Amino acid sequence: MKKRLTIALVAHDNRKADMVEWVKHNAELLSHHHLVCTGTTGRLIKEAFDELNIPADVTCMPKLPHWWFVIKSIWLSF
Repeated sequence: MKKRLTIALVAHDNRKADMVEWVKHNAELLSHHHLVCTGTTGRLIKEAFDELNIPADVTCMPKLPHWWFVIKSIWLSF
């Protein structure tokens, strides 16, 4: 039995295209996990999964600094 992870994906404005490319390359693997992203990055990642017709559990969080505390608490719970 494989463990379902919560994975935070955060990209600086200049690196969003790189993040989307990485997600597309790893979409099948990532689709088995819960992805947590900031707003624009999350929207782009959802669109990437839609283009590939792969269902994914993607949660978009508000921009910094608010979402950081949620991610930090998720990370500390492991």
